[in-house]
Amino acid sequence: MLTDTKIKNLKPKENPYREADGGGLYLLVDPSGSKRWQFRFTWEESGKKKRPWQSIGAYPAVSLKDARSAVLESKELLASGINPIQHHKEVKQAKQDAVYFVSGEDLFVTYCNNRRELVHVGQFLTN
Repeated sequence: MLTDTKIKNLKPKENPYREADGGGLYLLVDPSGSKRWQFRFTWEESGKKKRPWQSIGAYPAVSLKDARSAVLESKELLASGINPIQHHKEVKQAKQDAVYFVSGEDLFVTYCNNRRELVHVGQFLTN
C-alpha cells in the first residue's frame, strides 16, 4: 500500500514505471517526474477479456484518498456491468452538451437584447 510519504519519495527513473497501491490502483511515474493515477481492470467485450487502463488524474492534484474513491466508484460501475471508461466519456460529453445548450441560449438572449425587441423563437430560426 502506498502512503503520501512513499509517493513523495518516488524518484523518476530512465523509463516510466508503476507502483501498486492495491485493488487495481497504480501510480505511474514518468522520467520527467510527473505522477499519474491509473486503474487497471478486467472487462469482457465481444467474448474477449481485456485489461484496459483508466486514467484517474495527476498526483498531487488528485490525492491518494481521492484516487482510492475513484477506484471504488469504477468498481461499482463494473459490478453493474458498466465499463467505467465509457461511462466517464459519456458523462463528460453530456456536460459539454449542457454547456453548449446554455451557450446557445445565452446567444439567443444576447441577440434579442441587441435588437431591443422580443423575438419569437420561430422568427429567430427563420431569419
